[in-house]
Amino acid sequence: MFLAQRENTTVITTSRKPTNTGIATRSSSGHIEVLLDEEDPAISSDTLVERLRNEHGVDRLDVVVANAGMFTMSPAQAT
Repeated sequence: MFLAQRENTTVITTSRKPTNTGIATRSSSGHIEVLLDEEDPAISSDTLVERLRNEHGVDRLDVVVANAGMFTMSPAQAT
């Protein structure tokens, strides 16, 4: 996650389950994790923009990476 290593950058991640992504950021950067659940209207993707504005003060997005995932290779896969 190279964007998280840039100064003055906030990375917003979404997930369907509460998780600890382990994203490392610089001290001048931040990480906002947002929970999504399409079965709960209060935290569905339809409310995402409103929640980012109201709860986190986000007023614009400069880069969007869609359908990104994290994968950790096991020792057997690394060889």
